[in-house]
Amino acid sequence: MKTHEKHCTANPNRECRFCKIVGIKNDKERLKQIVVDAIQDFDEMGFDEQIDRAVTIQNDISVKLLKESHGCPACVLAAVRQTKDSELIQFDYKAAKEEFWLHNDQRPHYDDDW
Repeated sequence: MKTHEKHCTANPNRECRFCKIVGIKNDKERLKQIVVDAIQDFDEMGFDEQIDRAVTIQNDISVKLLKESHGCPACVLAAVRQTKDSELIQFDYKAAKEEFWLHNDQRPHYDDDW
């Protein structure tokens, strides 16, 4: 359990295995702030605007998070999971993970459970 908790996306002090393998370092607080700001902006909209723009906003936030995180799906998932009221954010971890490994071929080939 200690190993799981060290890398768990719910752990604010987590060590990211994706970033470690490819040699990147993400600003965890910056990623969480993007989520917080998006939620605040959404909350300030009127109901009709929320309905009209919900899908666009979700896509924009996902793109912004992936860009800011150097494409790291685990860091994006961690930012979303660790932010209160983050239900607005719809993030496809599986698709982002596949895209990440397409561009970063250093994945340990023995571990398909990432």
